[in-house]
Amino acid sequence: MWAIGKIAAGTTGRLQLSPVDQLDQGVGLSQRAVAPLETQCLHLLLGSSCPYSALKVGLDLPGQVSSTDNMDASLLKEGEENILKYRENSICSVQVMTGVPLWVLWVTTFLWDYGTYLVSSLLIFAAFMIGDSQEYFTVDDAPGALILLLLLYGWGSIPLAYVFSFFFQTAAAGFSVITLINIVAGLIITTAVSALEMSQQPKMLVVSDALHWIASLLPTYPASMGFQHLVMTSDYNSRCDIFNETLKLELCDTLYNFDPFNSFMPCCPECASHGQEVCFQKRSYFVFDEYGMSRDMLTLTINGFIFFAILCLIDSGVFRKLGVLLRGLCKKAATAHAPEVPADDDVLAEIALVENLMTGAPLDPLREASLVVSSLSKTFVSSPRPAVNNISFHVGRGECLGLLGVNGAGKTTTFNMLTGDEVPTTGDARIGSTSLRTDIGKFVQQIGYCPQFDAMLGELTGEEMLTLMGRLRGINDSSLPASVSKLIHLLGLSECAQRPSSTYSGGNRRKLSTAMALIGEPPLVFLDEPTSGVDPTSRRRVWGAVSQAVAGGQSVLLTSHSMEECEALCSRIIIMSRGTLRCVGTSGHLKAKFGQGYSLQVKLRTHDPRLEDERQYTAFVEQLRATIHLRLPGTVLIDQHKGMLAFRVSKQVSWSHLFSVMEALKSGHEAVSDGDSNAMVEPLVEDYAASDASLEQVFLSFARESVPNSPMPSDSAAYITQL
Repeated sequence: MWAIGKIAAGTTGRLQLSPVDQLDQGVGLSQRAVAPLETQCLHLLLGSSCPYSALKVGLDLPGQVSSTDNMDASLLKEGEENILKYRENSICSVQVMTGVPLWVLWVTTFLWDYGTYLVSSLLIFAAFMIGDSQEYFTVDDAPGALILLLLLYGWGSIPLAYVFSFFFQTAAAGFSVITLINIVAGLIITTAVSALEMSQQPKMLVVSDALHWIASLLPTYPASMGFQHLVMTSDYNSRCDIFNETLKLELCDTLYNFDPFNSFMPCCPECASHGQEVCFQKRSYFVFDEYGMSRDMLTLTINGFIFFAILCLIDSGVFRKLGVLLRGLCKKAATAHAPEVPADDDVLAEIALVENLMTGAPLDPLREASLVVSSLSKTFVSSPRPAVNNISFHVGRGECLGLLGVNGAGKTTTFNMLTGDEVPTTGDARIGSTSLRTDIGKFVQQIGYCPQFDAMLGELTGEEMLTLMGRLRGINDSSLPASVSKLIHLLGLSECAQRPSSTYSGGNRRKLSTAMALIGEPPLVFLDEPTSGVDPTSRRRVWGAVSQAVAGGQSVLLTSHSMEECEALCSRIIIMSRGTLRCVGTSGHLKAKFGQGYSLQVKLRTHDPRLEDERQYTAFVEQLRATIHLRLPGTVLIDQHKGMLAFRVSKQVSWSHLFSVMEALKSGHEAVSDGDSNAMVEPLVEDYAASDASLEQVFLSFARESVPNSPMPSDSAAYITQL
C-alpha cells in the first residue's frame, strides 16, 4: 500500500470522483462532488461491480441540457414572431402581389433570420467556452460538435416557424404554441424517454421508441438529445483523466499487483497485458450509435428539408386545393336548404354581361373590362352557409366600382379570394386573359392592394416603404424618386415621410397604405376601407389621389362604409347582403329604384310624460302612424327607435300636401279617424324632416335584410320583400 500512502501524503489534497464512482455513491454528474483522497483511492482499489452506463449518466442530464436548449430556442422568438406578424398584417401578400417570386421572399427571409440566429448562437457558444468549468464542451472535438449542433438546430427550427405561421391568425397565439412545443419536446419528452429506457421493461421500451420517433419531428427534441449525448461523451472520455500522469502511473503499478480487474485498469499503460486485457478508447462525438450525436444532427438536417418541402407545398396551393375538394362536399349539405333570394333585374343583367365576357368573343369585351368575376363562391367548413354565394360582376377600364355591405356581407372574403389569400370554392376571375384559377401568380401581380389592416414594415420610413414598393413594381431608379415624391405630396405625407412608419397615426398609416397600392400604376387597384380613421381633410386628399388614378386609366374596386365617399368616387355601386349581390348600378339609379318616394324623419317629444308609459307610448305611436298613413296614402313605416320614426312617402304625394299634414301634426290640429268618430291628435311631433331618398337609406334597407328576424313593422314587410 506504498502508493496509497504516498498519494495520501501528496500536495494535491482532494480529487474528483470518477463517473462510475459518482454513480455508485449517488452523486449527480452535474455536481461532480469531491471527496478526501484516501477515500477515492481506496474505492478504486476495492473496485466496483457497477459498469459505466450512459443511460444512468443521462438521467441527471435532461433538466440541465433542456434548459440550455430552451435558452437557445428563445433566440428564434424574433424570427417566428416577425413572420407571424407579416402574415397577420398581409405584408407578405402585398409584396407577392408586386411580382416578387415566393421562393425569393422565403429565401431572403430565411437568410436574415438565420443570420440573426447565427450571431446569437455564436454568443452562446462563446459563453459555453468561457464558463465550462466541468470541461464538457472544451475538450477534444466537443467545441466543433457544439457549434455544429447549434447551427443545425437553427436550420431545422426556423422553417418550422414558417410552417406554423399558416395555422394561426395572430403572432401572439403562434408564438405561444411554439414556445409550449419547445418546452414539451426539449424538457418533458427528453426526460420521459431517458426514464423509460432506464426501466428496461419491454413495454416501456416500446413507448420510449414511439415517443422518440414522434418527437424527432420537432427540432427541439433532437437538439436536446444532442446536448445530452455531447455531455455524456465528454464525461466518458474524461474518466481516465481524473489523475495527473504521475499519480496515474503510481496507481496503475499498485493495481497491477493488487487488483488487476479494477475498473480503472483499462486506463493504465499496460492494460493489454493485465486484467481483462482491454484498453480504454475514447468515443467519437460523430458516430451513429446510442451515445453519438450523428443521429441527432442527421435528424435536424432532415427536419429542415421536411419543413421547407411542406412550406413549398403550402405556397404552391396543394393543401388548399385538397381543402377545397373537401369543402366542396360539405358545401352541398350546408347549402341544400338555404333560402333563395330573388335576384334583381340589374343583377341578372350583370350576370349575363359577365357570361358574355367570359365565354363570348374574348378580344373586344375583355380589353374593355379590367376585371371580370364569374360565379365566385366561398364556403368555410365552420359556416352553415356560403360566405360568398355565386357572385358575378365586372370592373371597366378607368372605372371605380364600389362594393358595399354590412360587416359579414362577404366583401373582405371576396377581396381575399381575388388577392390569393383564400381559394375560391367555385367560380373564376380574369384580368385581361389571365385567370385566377390557372395563373394566380400573374393574376395578383396586376393588382395594387390596400388591405383593411396596414401592411407595412414599421422600421422603414414612409418614403422608404414607397421606394421599396416602387422597386418591386419595376419602376426604374431614374423615375422612382419623382413617383414617390408625387404620392407623398398628393396624400399629404410630407411632414412624416422621414419618420418610421411605426410612429404614424392611424390616419397617416391608411394614407401610406393607399399610396403603396397606387405606386407603379397597376392596372387594377383594390382599396379596402382606405379612409377608415382618416380626418376629413386627409380624406379629401385620398379621394383626389383615387380620382386621379381613375382618370389615368386605372380601375379601382373600393369597399367603404362611407356613403359620401362612394357617391364621390364610384361610377357604379354594388350592394352585397348575406354573400350575394342585391343590386348594382349608379348612385342615382339605386336611389331612384330602391329609394322610391321621399324620406320622412319624425322626432317625437322626448320629455312628454306620455312617453314614460310603454303601453301608452305604443298606442300614441300607432295613432300617429295611422294618421300619417291616412293623410299620406302609400306611406310606410320603415324604421323605428325610441322617439324617432322613419317613413317612406309615395311620390304620388305632393310636397305641399306633405308639409301641410306634418305642420298640422306638429301643432296638434290634424284630425284622425278613430273608428266612427273624429278626434284631435294631441301634439306629439316635435320636429320632422323630409328629403329625397339617400344612398345611405337604400343601404340601410339592405342591411336590415341581412339581419335574420330583425323587428320590422308589419307594413314595411312588403317594402323589404320588394328590395
